[in-house]
Amino acid sequence: MRNQRINKKISILKYLTILLFLLIILKITNIQIVNHQKYVKKYHDTFKYIYSLTAPRGRIYDRNGILLVDNDIVKIVRYSNINVNSEEEKEIARKLAEILKEKEEIVLKKMQSGYSYDIKTIKENPTEEEYALLSELNLKGVILDVDWKRVYKTEYLNVLLGSVGAIPAEKKDYYLKQGYSLNDKVGISFIEEAYDKYLKGEKSKYVLKKNEYKLVRKGSAGKDIYLTIDIKLQEKVEKILENEIKKAKKEKNTEYYDRSFVIVSNPKTGEILAISGKKIIGNKIVDITPEVMTSTIQGGSSVKGASNIVGYKTGTLKIGEIRNDFCIKLKNMNAKCSWKSLGTLNDITALKYSSNSFQYQTAIKIGNGNYKYNQNLKLNNDTLKKYRDIFKEFGLGVKTEIDFKESEGYVGNKKNPELV
Repeated sequence: MRNQRINKKISILKYLTILLFLLIILKITNIQIVNHQKYVKKYHDTFKYIYSLTAPRGRIYDRNGILLVDNDIVKIVRYSNINVNSEEEKEIARKLAEILKEKEEIVLKKMQSGYSYDIKTIKENPTEEEYALLSELNLKGVILDVDWKRVYKTEYLNVLLGSVGAIPAEKKDYYLKQGYSLNDKVGISFIEEAYDKYLKGEKSKYVLKKNEYKLVRKGSAGKDIYLTIDIKLQEKVEKILENEIKKAKKEKNTEYYDRSFVIVSNPKTGEILAISGKKIIGNKIVDITPEVMTSTIQGGSSVKGASNIVGYKTGTLKIGEIRNDFCIKLKNMNAKCSWKSLGTLNDITALKYSSNSFQYQTAIKIGNGNYKYNQNLKLNNDTLKKYRDIFKEFGLGVKTEIDFKESEGYVGNKKNPELV
């Protein structure tokens, strides 16, 4: 009985397999014989329209209208084999090789490379004479087009301006959903990438008529954009920063110092007027401006101004308040002092001379602490939150929502740490 059931199942599988192959054969017969012309027409209709390689990108200017990024026109010879038979293709290759002064086997190989429906690039930057001759001959399948290459007019801000290139493989699906073609050039970093949807132009459109391509829609350039950057100020800031890093590196105890960052912004609008990061490697200065946004940077004494604001807003520091600069010693901890004994200071001179003690005293007051020499110190649980909330108003510990990938900065331990 068992063997009979197995044999029955095998027979059923055989019949299903035969039926499946019959269906496949019928479908192939339908496509290749019965409706062959229909599918050929559909194929040709699919590739009836073709587009130029790219369209000129919008220009990039600084806030005062100084041109930072432009385009250069590059003439290009392209080829499509739609409605071209093999004999015609060989003759076209011969004529192209003669005009472009290249070997006929080489030209034919370019024409036949890749997928059959691809538009092939035969030559970039042909001479004026070659371009004119091809224009007169009007060879079947040969398309005379132009491409555009980015020209960066300034040596400053150059890393942050970004670059243009082929669609990255990992972003292929995203760009296809946005209506791009895989051979499109896109902004692949920083400003070029962030504003690509505005900068990209509309490609020229050609239609196949009577075995040749006719222009039906001329491409248009992308939108120009104006940055908040003042490029003349940017130049001055970059030069000053480079000089200051070199000078600082000559000072004592700077073996771990190798970089500095600068942002110049309009405090009323948040507009960035100049931005730069520089790193010294040996005797060479390199541009690391993107790290202003992507790296976590501990502010050091530069945050003391914001710390004073915390004191003012919580009522623990009065404008003009005078204090004595002394070392603060907690139990089982080294004494916390300023860089030297600074004597009597008010809130402004404490900033001027970078008093650590002045800030410690403010923090103790904010946390309702009761400081005693060489004793434990307890602060309210919300002490750090008061600092963080006000620091955030200065962009510390939060994302600024600038149009680039950015780090939110160094937030620190969520719990109240020891007084440091």
